[in-house]
Amino acid sequence: GFMFTVTLKDGKPVKTEYYPGSRQVTGYTAAEYQADRLLWYRMIVEEDRAAVTARISEMLSKKTTTSVEHRIVHKDGSIRWVRNVSVPTIDANLKMTAYDGLITDITELKEAKARSDEFAEQMKQMATRDSLTGLYSRHGFEEEFNRVWQLGERRKMTTGILVMDVDHFKVLNDTYGHPAGDEVLRESAGLISGIVRSVDVVCRYGGDEIVVILPLTGIEETRRIAERLLDAFRRHTFCQGTHNLRATVSIGGACGSGSRQLAQMTLSRADQALYRAKQSGRNRACFDETGPEGAGSAVSVQSPAPAARPGPASKGRALVVDDEPAIRDLCGIILRKAGYSVAFAANGHEAMKTVEMERGSLDVVMMDLKLGDENGLEVLESIRRKDAAIAGIVVTGYATVTSAIGALRGGTSDFVQKPFTEARLVEAMSRAM
Repeated sequence: GFMFTVTLKDGKPVKTEYYPGSRQVTGYTAAEYQADRLLWYRMIVEEDRAAVTARISEMLSKKTTTSVEHRIVHKDGSIRWVRNVSVPTIDANLKMTAYDGLITDITELKEAKARSDEFAEQMKQMATRDSLTGLYSRHGFEEEFNRVWQLGERRKMTTGILVMDVDHFKVLNDTYGHPAGDEVLRESAGLISGIVRSVDVVCRYGGDEIVVILPLTGIEETRRIAERLLDAFRRHTFCQGTHNLRATVSIGGACGSGSRQLAQMTLSRADQALYRAKQSGRNRACFDETGPEGAGSAVSVQSPAPAARPGPASKGRALVVDDEPAIRDLCGIILRKAGYSVAFAANGHEAMKTVEMERGSLDVVMMDLKLGDENGLEVLESIRRKDAAIAGIVVTGYATVTSAIGALRGGTSDFVQKPFTEARLVEAMSRAM
């Protein structure tokens, strides 16, 4: 490190004296500082200058020792970290006549701290993340479950839990080998993470058992997410190019709220529902609809097998966002006729509010590109950040090649130009679903 002394007159600096050591820390000699009175300021990294000047002002006004850590640009162009301590000199009349500065090179300390923080983060990841799938581990599950359950308690809402495992996983492992089994688990983790909402927590609880924690979620939303997961597994081909395997899952679900004891009971109820799903034929979901406080009887609800798809009344739910009431009404008539349920919004604010209120129940958002002064694509991106499982369709009268490419690159599943036919709108909705 090195020291310097700033002499003051009427509170303003009139002279600065630099002592030996400045060259080792900054690369500049005392003579260079004397020749360029603003050199000390210009060498401070621009983002850190405000903090340094604020500390100097504090020291001058309060006449007290101050300290600040900041970066400087060394004469050789490298970035160094320094600790800058300023100590005022007060005379008998309580006037500040000077202050001494001590500049200490703390680059190695900062680098060691950064390495230590990185190592600590790696250790935390190793403790809370499963190395095979990247999902939360059993240890990480405990932390996240406590956090989400407490959130539900504060909001007076239930927490949903889905417990699932891959059907006949042991047979798959024994037949195709553990590498294939590991690949199925990795792909399963990616499949589940891609279906659930961004706020949901996915954990590898042990072996092939995976638990999904659904914050602030009721039984209907929990059931709907389970249905999406079942459908995704039924459609997916695992180990493509090598074994081309088909694998299904069995799912148990439950919802609950209240004390920590009830949290464990809810997890246990979901686990028992999983057992019933496996006992009744696998490739399905069963739900324990016992009340949040554990009152009432458990009801097992099996999801339909692929051959028994839901009828037209339960095809899916769409949110139509358009500032023209006539267009909203027309879309509603067409979609309801095709067997979909529909919600409406006239602008981005209403759309975001609807997504929040119907969290997990919306499948598709039909978005106009121009909503007054709002950009429909930006609203759609915000919606999909909240719930990545929602598909987007752009419906617009301002169709250009640029807007179409921008929409499709942004993850939109379809681009419908106004005026549209009934068949075109239903086709886009069907493809999005």
